[in-house]
Amino acid sequence: TPLYSSAASDVYKRQVSMQTPDFNRKMIKKADYKFEVEDVDKTTLKIHELADRFSGFVADMNLSTSTTSMSNRMTIRVMNEQFEPLLNALSKEAVFVYHKRITSQDVTEQFVDLESRLTVKKEVKKRYTEMLRNNAKTLEQVLQAEEKIRVLQEEIESKEGRLRFLSDQVSLSEIQLEITQQVEYQAKLAVHNKTFSEKATDNFFNGWNSILSCLLYTSPSPRDR
Repeated sequence: TPLYSSAASDVYKRQVSMQTPDFNRKMIKKADYKFEVEDVDKTTLKIHELADRFSGFVADMNLSTSTTSMSNRMTIRVMNEQFEPLLNALSKEAVFVYHKRITSQDVTEQFVDLESRLTVKKEVKKRYTEMLRNNAKTLEQVLQAEEKIRVLQEEIESKEGRLRFLSDQVSLSEIQLEITQQVEYQAKLAVHNKTFSEKATDNFFNGWNSILSCLLYTSPSPRDR
């Protein structure tokens, strides 16, 4: 019988018995918001001020223009508890709302599961390490324990990374915001600055055409000969 066969099941049973249903809800909140403003530049500055006031920040920004409009797309990250207050403040800058979508994802169960499994795996790794130090007698037992420890460490790092990602998503809500401004139509003019040689060539042909025109005008017709 393997020396370490019951380590994982023993720790898991003890961990499950210690779990409690008392926990805070973990929510990931996101918003997709688009509205029209009177002045994109001024409103952009105002949005930066609002994000800072509500303990958030503008993570990225993309300003673009066309012949009839200007727009600015921004990603705003804000503390979860300031999500709704910031949205309400942003709404005051709108002169026309195109759409406003809000979603909430409850990831509490994922948090509880990850934290529980992480605790279990750390305890199992600790027990394998102690068994390797104190109870392993043969080379086979040593190799078996070392392999278990290696696999456990990889699983621990993977779950810690997932937990950090979820924690970031929960602590900072995300607002995808686009503001637009209608402008007077401005045609795109194709401007070409000619080089000196092109100008010289044009002048040459213009002068030659003028000479030909004069010759044709002053030459007598066959009837006048």
